[in-house]
Parts: sequence; C-alpha cells; structure tokens
Amino acid sequence: MIELADLTDVGVGFRLSVDDLIGHTGRLETIVQATLEEQINLFDLANSIGICRLQKRLGEVVKRLGCREQLFFIIKGGIKRNQNGVLQPDGSPENLRSSVIEALELLDFETLDCYQIHWPDRTVPVAETIATLQQLKDEGLIRYIGVSNFTVDELKAAEAGGTIDCVQFPYNLFQLQTERQLLPYLRKTQHKNLAYGVLCRGMLTEDFLQTGALKYDTLGRKLTHVEENFQLYRYALQQISDYLESSSIDQPLSSVLMAWALAQPGIEHVLSVAYIPEHVRLIKQATAVQLEADQLGRITEIVNQTIGGNVDLQFVVPPHHSSRTF
Repeated sequence: MIELADLTDVGVGFRLSVDDLIGHTGRLETIVQATLEEQINLFDLANSIGICRLQKRLGEVVKRLGCREQLFFIIKGGIKRNQNGVLQPDGSPENLRSSVIEALELLDFETLDCYQIHWPDRTVPVAETIATLQQLKDEGLIRYIGVSNFTVDELKAAEAGGTIDCVQFPYNLFQLQTERQLLPYLRKTQHKNLAYGVLCRGMLTEDFLQTGALKYDTLGRKLTHVEENFQLYRYALQQISDYLESSSIDQPLSSVLMAWALAQPGIEHVLSVAYIPEHVRLIKQATAVQLEADQLGRITEIVNQTIGGNVDLQFVVPPHHSSRTF
C-alpha cells in the first residue's frame, strides 16, 4: 500500500455534484482512471452531499479497476448533518467511530489510508477527538491521522490526544492567509502538509479567464460578495497570462499556477478538484512546469499590484468558519 512518505507532489480531489446524484453519470470512474493513467497516487474525497453514496461508488470503482494498492485515499470526516440537514462539525468519539466503521463498510476496505477531520468541532475538546482517532489507528482501522482547517493553537491542543500525521489547509495565489501563522509553524514540525483549493474554486483557470464565470464550482457561484469583484480578479489573471506569454512559458495557465503554489516554501503537496479527466491531466502537468525565482516573484507581484490583498477566505472556507485565523 502507498505510504504517506511516498505521495506524489500533486493530488486529485473529488466531490459529487447534483448531476452525479440524479443521473449516476459514471464521472467518478473516469476521474479515478485518469488519476491512474497520470500516475498520481493521492486521491482526496470531499465530505459533502451524498457522501455515503460517494464512498460506496468509490469502493465499487476501486474493486472494478483493481487499484486499491495504487492509490492513497484521504477520507474526510468529523462532520454530521444536524436536525435541519446541515453539515456541521462533530468530533465526538461516538460519531468518529461510527463514521470510520461506516466508511470501511461502504468502501469495502480493510483499513482507511488516512482519516482526516474536516473541521474542528468547537464543542468537543480537540485532544479528545484526536485521542479517538489514535485509538482507531491502534486498532488498525486507519493508518494515518489527518486534520484540515486547523489553526496553530488547535494543532497544538490536538496533539495532546495523539500524533497528527498530516495537515491540510487552503492555499492559492489569491489566498495566502496561511502564510501568517500556520505555514511558519508547519515548517518547524514533522507534519506532512497538503494545500487544497490551489485554483481558488476555479478562479485561477483558463475557463475563468475566458468567461469571467465559474463553470464547475456551485458554492463559488453563490458568494455574491466575491462575484462583485470577478472583473478585478479576471484582470489580475489576464496580467499573469500576458506575462507568461511574454516570458515564453508555454504551459496551461492552471498548471502554471498550481506549480507556483507547489514552489512556495513549506508547501509539500497540492490538491485540486477534478470535474473532468482533462482537469487531472492539468494537475499532473503542474509537475512539469519549471519556474525560476524571478518568475515566481513576478507572478506574486502582479497579484499584489492588481488585487492588493487576499480574496475573502469565505470563497474557499464556508462562511461560518471564515473568521478563523490561519
């Protein structure tokens, strides 16, 4: 099986769409196939709508393709629907254990490669949450413990309950909030780190540059406070595109901007959601992009000059978590 130390620099994320739920489109299998063809071994499963159906489908696809040993799967958890059907953090021992057992049954796996707490639950001591995962790890039900969207203080408190193996956080050219506290801290620790949202929900792509709209990301389209500034973000992207062309960097824009993220100090792996197989190829192509120090600096400078600061973190992080200090 793939070990944490052997992950590819880039990873593929997947989340169900409403079309998937209604039409059973088979999109998941095409994405897994493309991931295997591009020799990417990191696959991240978002915990969103239809998660049980998604896990069951993934298990069926993995069995059909015979690829369990070729991919490292990050399974997110620690959340649960409340009585109104809204997903909210739930780091209680009861929820974690039942969620892990349910995932194992749905996926038909003997063990989970990495079980990652999607959001910290402020109603449960975070050390208690991690202690539960440590126990599940000791029992062989999970191999690695991960957390996502934790602050430095939460990470420190969490490790009183057990060893955290990997940390995932939002990071992209338009959203560098984690450079303030989290990344400096992670550079001093042994945690494997993974940056997600590296294409800013599709805003750092050719599609957005050409159309000024988000083609695939449904949440992004709902955030009107961000949409009001789409023209400015598109202008910044055009300036970057023009610079790349003048510098004879003949690579897809999204691949270049993933490569930019991967080249930043302390960033070990980058994740991007793939909605079609072509997105997987663009993710892999990022590993072939070689940017010089002056080119990396110029891309950053363009964003600073045009936008002058970070895009509201609500654009990647749900509004009820956006005030968090990374």
